[in-house]
Amino acid sequence: LIARYRVKTPSPETPIENLSGGNVQRAVLARELSGDVEVLIVANPCFGLDFAS
Repeated sequence: LIARYRVKTPSPETPIENLSGGNVQRAVLARELSGDVEVLIVANPCFGLDFAS
């Protein structure tokens, strides 16, 4: 998921609280989108993401 959603982290074991805000958001989106759910309701899912990176 780290590679697929381009989460920038020094290692997969890095605690999420040590990531930048945008990378935390990517990690949360990756976690939620990887689940087996039929409906996902989100508010401002792209808020804080850096699309240039």
